[in-house]
Amino acid sequence: MYSRISKYIFKYKGRVLVALFSLFAGTFLNGMSLSLMVPLVDKVLVQGSKNAEIVIFDVKQEKSESLLKEIETSVKIKANDFVKNKTPLDILKIFSIFLFFLIFIKGFCSFGREYLMESVSYKIIKDIRDDMYAHLHFLSMDFFTKKHVGEIMSRITNDTGYVQNAVCRGWTEMLFDISNIVIYTAIAFYINFKLAIFAIVIMPCLVYPII
Repeated sequence: MYSRISKYIFKYKGRVLVALFSLFAGTFLNGMSLSLMVPLVDKVLVQGSKNAEIVIFDVKQEKSESLLKEIETSVKIKANDFVKNKTPLDILKIFSIFLFFLIFIKGFCSFGREYLMESVSYKIIKDIRDDMYAHLHFLSMDFFTKKHVGEIMSRITNDTGYVQNAVCRGWTEMLFDISNIVIYTAIAFYINFKLAIFAIVIMPCLVYPII
């Protein structure tokens, strides 16, 4: 079915690409807001309660690092320098404001994705119904003798609604779920590699006998 309606989707490829960008951006920001909870709790709240100097990220510089690793190390060092000599309350305020903007942008991306995909689905349904209506004019009278009027109307109205759900909800929700799995799995491995292995491999084996 998707191969047959792909020609209709291609007509609105600009809106679809922007919707996909909003989808992946919202998923990335959702994972970022979640990953910020770890340094907020472990470094700011715990170290702040001990009156120790707050270090957000533990940085270990190596001689030979890849470009991505160098960028990550540079960002961590700048974050540590930024919170240096600041009180835990000041850092908590900064984190709160930053998380607020992250959630706001994430909500904007979610709204954009829903709006664009809804508009694309309605435009596709209109095109399909126009093509079906034009096709009916070229059918023989024998076709209309054998088919009931209600059945034809159902094909035009109800069945195209299923196509709308498939376009708007089906593959977009599938991509959204897959991107969530990838982002959250990457965050879990980044936080604690051994615990992530335990959660992904061993935990399902322990839950299976219960099910």
